[in-house]
Amino acid sequence: MENTLYILNIEYVNFLHVKNLTRFVSQKKKKRIQNFLNENDKITKLFSELLIRKIVMEQFNIINNGIKLKYNINEKPYLDIENFFFNISDSKNYCICGVSNKNVGVDIEFIDKKINIDIAKRFFSRNESNDILSSKNKRDVFFKYWCLKESFLKLIGTGFSQSLNSFSITNKLNNYNLKFENKDYDFELIENFRNLKIAICQEKQLEKFRMINISANEIVDFFEKIS
Repeated sequence: MENTLYILNIEYVNFLHVKNLTRFVSQKKKKRIQNFLNENDKITKLFSELLIRKIVMEQFNIINNGIKLKYNINEKPYLDIENFFFNISDSKNYCICGVSNKNVGVDIEFIDKKINIDIAKRFFSRNESNDILSSKNKRDVFFKYWCLKESFLKLIGTGFSQSLNSFSITNKLNNYNLKFENKDYDFELIENFRNLKIAICQEKQLEKFRMINISANEIVDFFEKIS
């Protein structure tokens, strides 16, 4: 299986699609979506799951009802399909899904101009903080590290139960690596994407990911055809 990163733009999704398409996800996911107060959050969570369902249906010829998403103790989703790994992230008007034949973590972050960069001292390692605070574009480097670090946490499936400052990413001429618990990890970083940063993390050796852009209309049309 080729390493692939799907990038889904949900900027122009009509909220009515949420009501029409929730029947294609599990009852557990429906309840989670209903609990969100913000309409955009409902849309991103719904389309994130619809995206992975579309990918699996197309790649493995499985009907939607045959897709049984499971979750680890920290709510990382997975499927019992041999040599198939995926990870999902969303930010603002985008959802991403990385798929591979080995474990993968992905993250997408909007570069928020309101955030206080000084929190780097609290959440990041000393080397990372120094790199951020000595940079000409502190905000850009801050979100670069945040995105890289979160992609690693999503790879290992701990979420923020593993503190951000408990590990340190090495930057050597914009090549980012990490050694954690006697294992080596590589990163792929995608920058300058509509004020967003995207990071992909895998155990060494990471092979480059092919990017596929997909529209919300493609998702809507796909599921309307199987209804």
